Amino acid sequence: PIDLVSVDWSYNGNPAPALPGSQYVILSITFVNRGEDTYSGFQPRLILPRGFTVFGTSADPGPITPGSIFTVRSYVNVSDTVLPGNYIANLTLRFSVNPSGINTVGSMNFSIPLYIMDPKGFDTKISIVNAYWGTGTPNPVYPGSKNVPLTVEIVNVGLYTAQAVQIGISAPETFTPIINSTSVTSTLPSGSFASAVLYFDISPHTTPGSYVFLVNVKYFISVYGATIYRYVKFVFVLYVSQPTSGPPYINVVNSGWLNNYPVYPGTQNATFSLTINNEATFPIA
Repeated sequence: PIDLVSVDWSYNGNPAPALPGSQYVILSITFVNRGEDTYSGFQPRLILPRGFTVFGTSADPGPITPGSIFTVRSYVNVSDTVLPGNYIANLTLRFSVNPSGINTVGSMNFSIPLYIMDPKGFDTKISIVNAYWGTGTPNPVYPGSKNVPLTVEIVNVGLYTAQAVQIGISAPETFTPIINSTSVTSTLPSGSFASAVLYFDISPHTTPGSYVFLVNVKYFISVYGATIYRYVKFVFVLYVSQPTSGPPYINVVNSGWLNNYPVYPGTQNATFSLTINNEATFPIA
């Protein structure tokens, strides 16, 4: 006399799929009274498969007259270890039959099909807008440059807000990382931009030219009560310029006795001035 009509998931009052890791989603199980009796006082008992946790189950109070529908609702947590696919829950309904007349107690058992959707279909889209040596504006770098800032700019062009965004960079062998990973932003909403600055030493033995860098971006999105972690990779090319001079880099610009004073044999405490120029692209000590 009582038949299963539908099984639905919802989150925050809206229809939603259940995903691995979904928290506090509502499982709604709807039945129809196809018999001639009236039912009330439903006492549902829901047993879920391993990995599912139920937080309270309730049913429409009734009376449920012939031809009427009623719904059993449960708050459910789905473990992130649950795999996508089909599952079966067991529901026992105890109820009163014809409560206004001869009141008897009835009970029915139901197998409830559950479907957990694959989270692979849910993601946002992070893209690299720009990558350059320097901060604010691009600057040339050279073999031997020290503590060089490398700016990476990203944008979220997807549908969901990316959270806890982190960037890491893998560089070629002659680039020594000072800071090669950092947190970019706690939230990156759809359509928004963010940037990170990393720092490298460039070996003096680096050959001028183009070099390929690998960027790793980590973040998570929150969808239908589930936290979904994502990891994407990008590559970009940066250029190391040819220095304007080579070793020994030091050039004498000017020299002479202080204030061009003449000095003679026997002069005491004479001061000789020497002016040099560092033609290298990095400090010399």
